[in-house]
Amino acid sequence: MSKLLDELNERQREAVQATEGPVLVIAGAGSGKTKTLTHRIAYLVTEKGIKPHQILAVTFTNKAADEMRNRAARLLGARPNQWRTWKGFGTGPALGTFHAICARILRQESGRLGFKREFAIYDTEEQKSAIKKVMYNDGISPKDVNPNAVLGLISRAKNELATPAQFAAQTDGPFEETVAGLYEQYQDYLKENQAMDFDDLLFNTVTLFKKHPEVLASYQKRWPYIMIDEYQDTNHSQYEWARLLAGKIKNIFVVGDDWQGIYSWRGANIRNILEFEKDYKGAKTILLEQNYRSTAPIVELGNTIISGNASRMKKKLWTDRAQGDVPQVWHVENESREAEKVLEKICELEELAAPASSLPDQDGEDIMYDYAAEGGVDANGGLDASGSGILEQIMKGFKAGRRKYRNGDMRLQTSKIIPFDLGTKKLTWNDYVVLYRTNAQSRVLEEAMLRYGVPYRLVGGIRFYDRKEVKDTIAYLKFLLNPNDVLALERI
Repeated sequence: MSKLLDELNERQREAVQATEGPVLVIAGAGSGKTKTLTHRIAYLVTEKGIKPHQILAVTFTNKAADEMRNRAARLLGARPNQWRTWKGFGTGPALGTFHAICARILRQESGRLGFKREFAIYDTEEQKSAIKKVMYNDGISPKDVNPNAVLGLISRAKNELATPAQFAAQTDGPFEETVAGLYEQYQDYLKENQAMDFDDLLFNTVTLFKKHPEVLASYQKRWPYIMIDEYQDTNHSQYEWARLLAGKIKNIFVVGDDWQGIYSWRGANIRNILEFEKDYKGAKTILLEQNYRSTAPIVELGNTIISGNASRMKKKLWTDRAQGDVPQVWHVENESREAEKVLEKICELEELAAPASSLPDQDGEDIMYDYAAEGGVDANGGLDASGSGILEQIMKGFKAGRRKYRNGDMRLQTSKIIPFDLGTKKLTWNDYVVLYRTNAQSRVLEEAMLRYGVPYRLVGGIRFYDRKEVKDTIAYLKFLLNPNDVLALERI
């Protein structure tokens, strides 16, 4: 026990040792939540005598699930591939994504819902092909009604656990009425082809649990210890799935951060984490506030920005990594200037740019928020919390519903000259990386690189399982496994 707990800070140890009843862990960014989760699994097994297969741990991505599985196995002195028997699950903890766990449950129990065990799971393109066929059969042209919009509304209904009949009863407007009819036909089409889409995996598992309480009871007995990662990202179907499995004992341990709840657009409900203590009476709440990832200026900047949120859990991140560069925030007029600003920064670092004083004034072009110049940095290199810095002035402006900067709160910065032949300069281009939030942002950055001849490599691209040759091969395997799968046959 000592070795396990010695690796943790005080709050992490408290979370690991909270093994009974509902527990909410609010884990700030970089606070070691995965370490806490995996150590709790090891603690349950080694110190509390819980059998590994009695533990269910769920997260959102395969990568996170693999990381959790490998770390837990290492702590328990096992190999992950040793863990696999009961109903598709093994002798080790059941670690996986919501969809993976549900798929394994349905492979065993789908006969109760009228599906074969070998049912197909349609990906995005297969769902689109299916809905187009349904629309064609109903005399609706994809030119008149967007298939993606139809699938989006059906997905939202399934995430809310609304059946076609329930959705039809609450439609608002002609488009939703059209979708209501297509929703029912789409489900019939999937059933005919012995297929489910990703949303069905959760929807059908919840339906299974509610229609067959004896099945639910068997899984409740199997998993008396339930752990859920990234709880702030759960939608209604995931919330209900977890609630059913927790049963009357309510031995559920959830980890999340309301400050990182950014997926409402895909159905995530931030209220699930904000109201956890209401849903599970007597829940124990633990705050993980020590950040191990970032330096003090970055942590304090995050604290200041999030303070503008009206609905949030009360916590304050901190770090003992005091030293570090102070963040700079640039506001530019459009995405093209943003891309050029990246190259200007490289020129500045490489001392290739002409000084701003040699250029004509360009009023209103760029605004640089310089925390050091504006008194926003304290003597220890952290952000000044006195409210005098530029970020505080910006936040006050946003809260007041306007963007107003007093004299001295901003510094106009004229554009640096980017050498037209920048790409031919003898620079170590591998020293630079540009991170962007969405794939759509890469286009304008690539255009800027091409314009100035800068060599670059785009990391990412088409996902492996979306490549034509891979999908073609998988179609043969899917049809061999499930001869009812018409879409796989047509692809062949």
